Amino acid sequence: MKNIKNKNPVASIFIFQSQEAHFKPSFLTALVSILVTAPCASAFAQDIFDTSMIQAGLPAGQSVDLTQFENSGTQLPGDYVTDIYINSTFFATRSLHFVAGDNNTLVPQLTVALLGDMGVNIGSVPALQGLPPSQVLTRLSDIPDAQLTFDFDQQRLDISIPQVNMDPDAGELADRSLWDEGIPALILNYNLSGSNTRTATDGTGGAMEGSTIFGGFSPGINAGAWRLRSQMSWSASQMHGNESDDSTSDFAVWDTALTRDIPGMNGELTLGESSTGADVFDSFSMRGVKLETNSEMYSFSQRGFAPVISGIARTHAQVTVSQNGNVIYQTYVAPGAFRLSSLNQAGTAGALVVTVKEADGTTHSQTIAYTSLPIMQRAGHLEYAFAAGQYSQGGSYQNTGQTPLFATGTLIYGLPHNMTAYGGLLTAENYLAGVVGTGVSLGMAGAVAADVTVAQAKLENQQGPGRYNSSGESFRVKYSKSMTTTGTTMNLAAYRYSTEGYYNFSDVNNQYTGSNSVWQGRRRSSWQGTVSQSFRQWGSLYLTTQRDDYWGSSKTTNRVTIGYNNNYNSISYSVNYSQDYTSNSGNSGVGEQQNRMVSVSLNIPLQLFTDGAMQGTYLNLSSSLDNLNQNRNSLGMSGSALDDSSLGYSVNESWGNQGQVAATSVNATYQGSRAQVQAGYNRDKYQQSLNYGVSGGILVHQYGVTLSRTLPDSMALVRAPGASGVKLMGTTNIWTDNRGYAVMPYLSNYRQNTVMLDPSELPEDTEISEAGKRVYPTRGAVVLADYNVQQGQQILLVLRYQGKPVPFGASAVLQGTEKGKEVSGIVDDGGRVYLAGLSDRGVLKVNWGQSADRQCTVNFTLPPPEVTPKEQNASLRTVEARCE
Repeated sequence: MKNIKNKNPVASIFIFQSQEAHFKPSFLTALVSILVTAPCASAFAQDIFDTSMIQAGLPAGQSVDLTQFENSGTQLPGDYVTDIYINSTFFATRSLHFVAGDNNTLVPQLTVALLGDMGVNIGSVPALQGLPPSQVLTRLSDIPDAQLTFDFDQQRLDISIPQVNMDPDAGELADRSLWDEGIPALILNYNLSGSNTRTATDGTGGAMEGSTIFGGFSPGINAGAWRLRSQMSWSASQMHGNESDDSTSDFAVWDTALTRDIPGMNGELTLGESSTGADVFDSFSMRGVKLETNSEMYSFSQRGFAPVISGIARTHAQVTVSQNGNVIYQTYVAPGAFRLSSLNQAGTAGALVVTVKEADGTTHSQTIAYTSLPIMQRAGHLEYAFAAGQYSQGGSYQNTGQTPLFATGTLIYGLPHNMTAYGGLLTAENYLAGVVGTGVSLGMAGAVAADVTVAQAKLENQQGPGRYNSSGESFRVKYSKSMTTTGTTMNLAAYRYSTEGYYNFSDVNNQYTGSNSVWQGRRRSSWQGTVSQSFRQWGSLYLTTQRDDYWGSSKTTNRVTIGYNNNYNSISYSVNYSQDYTSNSGNSGVGEQQNRMVSVSLNIPLQLFTDGAMQGTYLNLSSSLDNLNQNRNSLGMSGSALDDSSLGYSVNESWGNQGQVAATSVNATYQGSRAQVQAGYNRDKYQQSLNYGVSGGILVHQYGVTLSRTLPDSMALVRAPGASGVKLMGTTNIWTDNRGYAVMPYLSNYRQNTVMLDPSELPEDTEISEAGKRVYPTRGAVVLADYNVQQGQQILLVLRYQGKPVPFGASAVLQGTEKGKEVSGIVDDGGRVYLAGLSDRGVLKVNWGQSADRQCTVNFTLPPPEVTPKEQNASLRTVEARCE
């Protein structure tokens, strides 16, 4: 039997669901049926539950008072652990105190502080302004149109607050008190691959044989809020044949760093090897300390750029903002001027339609065009980055460059009127630079950002007065424009010009020590552009261009790529043209170089010709031709098989002209729950090779070792001891192992994630208290999704006390169980209680009051399943027991 037990056992007092059990209906079941089907005398009549029917079944001197439960939804006042939902979005699980309200209903006592934590804008409610945070509220009538509903059976409190009284950022980020730093853990990602190759040699008839092995490793340690991460690799190769043998090996370690969140600053601290950001200065590798904004700690309505929307409402009106027909924001405003500044960023360009619906039903609209650039921020938002340490030559010390100490800081701040200001400072013993810039959204005219960097450098082979012997400037302009009516998007992602004396930090430190001349080949100017045009059902066209020239050289490079993509009846095709052109290459003596290539590709789903029988299988064709008239063609088939498409495969044949060798390749990849395995075979006229590989992750934690696919940044360790072979819902081919453990990958940081087990996959003798667990990981955390698994026999115990059934409503708790994993149940009117996860022997504590004569103990020994009467269901047996 598979069952998910009600999280509130009290609900089973009134309606006992036996599921697979077979027993005669009790008088309570019959009574409930009568109450449900009996016609009411009038619209205002009330059903009365006659407690004397239960009273008659109790031992002498015992009584039961159920008047509190005569009305639906009523229970005794007190403290209850409750799931709180605000506007249908889960907020938190809290212990709340409930008092009796009208008609004996339960009313929660909410504080002003708790409402604020839920996202209620206290300042928008006049009756709440000025009240202390600890002020207790037992009604929400002070908030117009607010509603409150409490479902006792589900222990769920639903609070509905009009959007106009809500903080616009509420609900998207989890409450900070829920952020989980995770459990201590050791993490290891691995990628092992190898190949065996046999190559024929010309003329001799012999062959060269070789093998290579590569291992990539990403170890890590989690301890509290700290995360230690590193990258490692090891490779080895061996070649023999023709009376020669050669072997090499190499091992490297890089990017070793210790990080942690700094919630009070919405930032992240990094100690060790990392890289600086590229928003303001050019990025470079470093060793040291870095503190920068962690954008994930902000809600989507605070990140990036979105225009401020202003307007006027004549009445209490509904304001709706839509983009491309989709509603992205909606709120209610009071009469007069309104200003909306908390829209989620909906792309870097577009047109927003703002519709104001007045109280009398009239509407008026306006369209606001906007364009932004990645560096732009909304008004009042600050992004920061500070770093200090030592310049690093690509992750390892080298003798071919300098590794000076440095310090740098950058700030990006959103200003009013759709503007953003940014700047930074970088100082080192051989370098000093400052940058200042601004970005502005011009609406229909697009968006533009411009900055200037002034730098002074000390070059090894130049003389000059003062500390620095070279200075210069670099000017940069970025432009973006989207024309939604025509489907055209243009990004002139930048024109940059640097004077001859300008060096960035990497230029200065990558000079060859002891050389007689400064490194040549520094870019003088660079121009990049991208234009795309959508033709809707007729496909899309794109064009990218880039041109670079250099100081100290006559070399120029030009790159152009143009392509067209479309699909018809699930058949996709594309045509692409690319050209690289390099003029005089300076001191190399190489003249002009030009590479041109045109290519076409076609992807056809075979299910179109097989009535869906080969769903997921595709025929792939491609052909290319370059400026040397070399033609290369390829014909292949690819697809997937098995459950969840866990097996991917491809077969490909390629051939060409001008002596190009025809080749055949076969590859397969299996995506398992614990690892990914890959194998392939390639062969042509001169060579054949077999390659293979396996990749995955190993998680070591306080409960043991769990194997997984490659471990992501943030994950959940699913712990369901005894529930083996259960699928994690929402994943592709991930199941709990033989101990009931699994890793749920790719969680959203600082937000609610629901980890769910598929209850239909549970073993027959296993139950879980709830199928889903909510987790709220911080960046890099391993959070625990711990399930209360009840494994063992499922029994319907008939309890008798002093010769009579144990009273209705008594609680029965199995002794010796772990806290939080208790096995318990509520006795029905026939003295029966359903319990799951029982061993052959145990002690059951039963009570229906505080006095000694209202408590008893059952020492039970369950009979073997084989002696159960055949008419009973083997997965749920009825056993009588005496309570003493």
